[in-house]
Amino acid sequence: GMGDRYYHTGFGPSGREAPPPSPRAVRLMLRFCAVPLMVVAAFVLLDEVTTKQNHTLLARRASNRKPAVKRSYLPKPDLPLLKRSEIVWRKTVGGAQIVMGEFMAGAAGGDLLVAGKTYDGRSDILLVRLDSRGSILWRKTYGNEADERPAGVVAKDGNFIIAGTRGPRGYGDVYLLKVDEKGAVEWEKTWGARYTNETAEALALRKDGTIILAVDINYWPTLVSFSRTGRFLSRRKLTTGLPDQKRLSVLGLRFLPDGAFMVWGMVERSGEGFQDAFLMKLDPEGNREWVKTYGGEGKEGAQAVCAMPDGGLLITGSRGFSGDGGQNLWLVRTDAAGSRMWEKTFKNPDDEKGTALLKFPDGEILILGYATLPHSSVSYATLRRIDGWGNILWERWLGRRMEIYALAVDGGRACFLTGKEIPRNSSSRKTGLVVMKIRTNP
Repeated sequence: GMGDRYYHTGFGPSGREAPPPSPRAVRLMLRFCAVPLMVVAAFVLLDEVTTKQNHTLLARRASNRKPAVKRSYLPKPDLPLLKRSEIVWRKTVGGAQIVMGEFMAGAAGGDLLVAGKTYDGRSDILLVRLDSRGSILWRKTYGNEADERPAGVVAKDGNFIIAGTRGPRGYGDVYLLKVDEKGAVEWEKTWGARYTNETAEALALRKDGTIILAVDINYWPTLVSFSRTGRFLSRRKLTTGLPDQKRLSVLGLRFLPDGAFMVWGMVERSGEGFQDAFLMKLDPEGNREWVKTYGGEGKEGAQAVCAMPDGGLLITGSRGFSGDGGQNLWLVRTDAAGSRMWEKTFKNPDDEKGTALLKFPDGEILILGYATLPHSSVSYATLRRIDGWGNILWERWLGRRMEIYALAVDGGRACFLTGKEIPRNSSSRKTGLVVMKIRTNP
């Protein structure tokens, strides 16, 4: 049996309900429990006060601490960086929008006119005139509620002709503008058909003032001529005459001393050559005299051409396939008939192409390059000064925050550059139009 023992269930051994505890017992029990409860509450309160003090101290330290610099992967090309001692002067035209320089033309008195664009919701053509010391004489924008983009600028009798495109991409019209030496508009013209895309690609000027434009009309290159007042004169489609031609892209044109002119760019082919660089000579009336292609089984393109003293030409562009350093800056030297005399490829572990050429009075050449790190959007500009056989005399890269688009000569020891610069500690929506004068003679 269970004997005298019982389980405590609130009932006594006889099954009757146990008597309630006395008031004195309740008070003793409450006093006994209050002490540990007060100790626990004190610890909780102390912990909250300490936590608030720590948070306040950390906030003060954070407010006094300098913001951390966000580090990113920066290019380190094999070429040496342009030295400060090689920079004669440097000028940046900034703003709260995207600003860049894309073309240059010499002006009276050693001045320089830079044509570019500014973008703040829509793009306008921007002109900046500087003197030989880099001081800005004036800057003006041209455009309406549509987008305007420049395609070239030439100087003529102290005035300037600017060609470009007006309207949204894919539905643009040719836009022509003439300004005087102070930037005042003398006339402006818009040319194009409705529901047709006309995009100006290159500009040249005859000695008589006739304006010649290479215009992409619905993806077909066309030569369009205008009078000196911007009146439309004629148009003629361009073709290489090659049986395997698929698509032709014109990237530049220039007149020769005898009135003929050269057109160059790239041609896509259905044969073995996927894409070749081409050079075409036209007579003064625009009839094709000859066409030459340069390339192999890869992808080649002619970006810029300059005339050599013997009547031949120097072509720069790219050879190979873009990606993983497969595209290289490429030079081709031709005779007066366009036949290849020699060619040279500049090896660079990054993708690179030649974008502009500049000839100095002593016959040496300056090449502007555009290089991009593989698998990234990080790009940088390069400069190389070479002799008449492609041997490198001087070479530099121009910094990780700058892109250069155009060159202009200033004597035999210096040149001008223009492009865009991303300021330090700035968002990507702001760039400055940068103009530099540098020495390139070693």
